[in-house]
Amino acid sequence: MNSKGNTILWAIVACLLWSTAYAGIKIGLQYDTPFHFAGIRFIISGLMILAGNVATAVSNVIISIRSRDIDPLVLSSSSLFFGGVILFLMSVPFESRPIAPYTMNYCIALAWLSFMAATAFSIWYKLLQRPGVKVPELNLWKFITPVTGAALSWLLVPDEHPEWLTISGMLIITISLILFFRNTHEIPVN
Repeated sequence: MNSKGNTILWAIVACLLWSTAYAGIKIGLQYDTPFHFAGIRFIISGLMILAGNVATAVSNVIISIRSRDIDPLVLSSSSLFFGGVILFLMSVPFESRPIAPYTMNYCIALAWLSFMAATAFSIWYKLLQRPGVKVPELNLWKFITPVTGAALSWLLVPDEHPEWLTISGMLIITISLILFFRNTHEIPVN
């Protein structure tokens, strides 16, 4: 598979991971408040990426000394971690304590959402760093996130059902993506 095909594949993987968030969030909010739940899962996501980077910390320091570019994994772990801390701290004055004891469903949803965010953001930031990747074309793949997210929520979340307007929008997005990437050709440079 060529580099562009590989980039598209990983973009789709990242977007499919993100699309699972809605169902996981709906489960988690049955047991926790919105900011508190978001804060905890982003802190865990940040720590997961950070922990994964510990093994390569020395090489990251050497690279950062020789290059002014920020490693995408460092960027994603720090943004998720500090964003999670801010959301967690916002939950204290604005939300009541968690509404139910933490069940296995809550823990599974929290673990999945943390893993999903850590993985999807790391993939996405790595893709953005690849040479020749056009940001507008890569960002078009983000449109599959709501499409697959809606389909997954219909399958996983009780009382979620498709409506004709939603399905129509999903078809328009899917057809648009297919037409764009089918008609995109490299223009030779003389």
